Amino acid sequence: MTEWQPIKTAPQDGTMILLVQNGVQYTAYWRTETKIGPCWSTPDSMPLFCPSHWMALPPLPDGIR
Repeated sequence: MTEWQPIKTAPQDGTMILLVQNGVQYTAYWRTETKIGPCWSTPDSMPLFCPSHWMALPPLPDGIR
């Protein structure tokens, strides 16, 4: 999937994805265990409350894990 999709269709299984909120792109995932309840969260635990769209991340280059 290489096109922006509505946030309501985003995976909520912990998969890291690209989100857009207020015109800024973030790498994030759906996180259920937080002090504020389930939310989108960046890898450094910044919550995102109003993302509008999402996109799958591209695959990593060969040889990188």
